[in-house]
Amino acid sequence: MIDKLLAISQARDVLRIRLTTADAFRAAGFDAVYFVAPVNSHRGPHRLMTNVGFPDGWEAKYREGENLIDPLPDIAITLSRPFRWDALSDDVTLTDEERLYLDSLSEWDMETGIGIPTYGPFARTGFVGVGFAQTSKIAKSPDMDLLRLIAQTSFLRYCDLIQEEFEELPGLSPREREVLARIAQGKSKIAIAAELDVSKDTVDTYFRRIYAKLNVSDRGAAVATAISNGMLIPTDSRLSSAMLRRQSPKAT
Repeated sequence: MIDKLLAISQARDVLRIRLTTADAFRAAGFDAVYFVAPVNSHRGPHRLMTNVGFPDGWEAKYREGENLIDPLPDIAITLSRPFRWDALSDDVTLTDEERLYLDSLSEWDMETGIGIPTYGPFARTGFVGVGFAQTSKIAKSPDMDLLRLIAQTSFLRYCDLIQEEFEELPGLSPREREVLARIAQGKSKIAIAAELDVSKDTVDTYFRRIYAKLNVSDRGAAVATAISNGMLIPTDSRLSSAMLRRQSPKAT
């Protein structure tokens, strides 16, 4: 396994990370894996999914809209530990739509699997889901520590490559960060102006500067880019608390 972890840590692009990670999970007893990043308080197209081994039919439906329903990444971050998605604890709250999604996984023989939260620098978070266990024993009693090690090694390497991609991105000023945080909360320009005690024209200027620095053209892309680059912590209180605990010295 050491050589497989080394291959992940030396991968030079995201595709190679995914393939070497899938190889490590196969060695650990699982033949399929999907990756979601970034995981934040907003489900949407900014959550990038990569599938290696799960059915093409499931992937197609996931990309067509079921990514907005899949509760597993959020559950992983909230629990802050690997979990079996076929054996969720009673304290995990699901909507009816989310329950239907999990029930529908049986259509693809995906009703059993392991969800794993992953954490990186600057409060970056991701999710790894593994399935198609090679034996029933592995499915019921997986080596959670090993699976977490593989997933975390993979995500840290992914964060390294993302950082290289964004390293030329100009930094935001303190006031621009304040505005961006309010954009992430869904506040209007008028509301932001009132909170910061500035004119709407001034807020318009901040919006233009933020978009230019992040090389985006709308609110959603600005928030997704900022989260991916560690400029912004998601605003959902549960996710933020979990990620901040992971970043604190006590968590190490």
